[in-house]
Amino acid sequence: MNVSDRMVEILAEEGIEHVFGIPGEQIMPLYKSLSESQITHILTRHEQAAAHAADAYVRSSGKIGVCITTAAPGAYNTAMALATAFKDNVPILVLTGDNDLEYRGKDRFQSLPVFDTFKHITRASYNPLNGTEAIYALKAAIYELKTMPKGPIHINLSKDVLSSEDFQDFDLCYLCEDDMSQIGDAQKLIDSSEKPLQHQGENMHSKIQTALSPWELRAVKGHFRKFPTILYMSISTRMFWLGTVKSMVRSKTF
Repeated sequence: MNVSDRMVEILAEEGIEHVFGIPGEQIMPLYKSLSESQITHILTRHEQAAAHAADAYVRSSGKIGVCITTAAPGAYNTAMALATAFKDNVPILVLTGDNDLEYRGKDRFQSLPVFDTFKHITRASYNPLNGTEAIYALKAAIYELKTMPKGPIHINLSKDVLSSEDFQDFDLCYLCEDDMSQIGDAQKLIDSSEKPLQHQGENMHSKIQTALSPWELRAVKGHFRKFPTILYMSISTRMFWLGTVKSMVRSKTF
């Protein structure tokens, strides 16, 4: 098993069912692994369309969108779509190919500083130098996209790193259950507050939507509508929660 095989396994284990992209020379090891998996690859006519499609997939399904391209200029074609997702806090995983490590930074075929550019239009941009770092970057990216959806995360993958069979696999130490040990203290603070305010944002929406089925999600949102009267708490919302509760509902503390 090489790095690309393991990366595709991780995508499948994390529930990724669809990816969008265009194959190219530097990313071919990953495409070979994809062809042997159950993940559906949706071929677009342009890399920008692949990134926009991944963005739309997130907005319509609530799942992580995945976009795959080869090295620059293929990677650079996604820039406008990634900038849009970055400004809108849309969680997209962007995987780009690159030349072998020994050719990075040199005047070689399709060699451009993708990492240096993408760090300005993504939440994070990883540049793994070996197989172990690539596995870590993928696991860390998926964890962050699921728990803290604040925009795209980019991983730049050299062809020789993808083809390498020399890597260590491990569980990240912070991939654990949420810590609820201080929920009692939080309740005391709410009870003692004169004018408590709950803000329902994208992160809260994403975590609930990922964990629940559609009918369970409807039931949960029904409970949220009762929050102002149960907790006598004012509510403010971001776009994803509009219509769930009335923003700034009057409570008896006013």
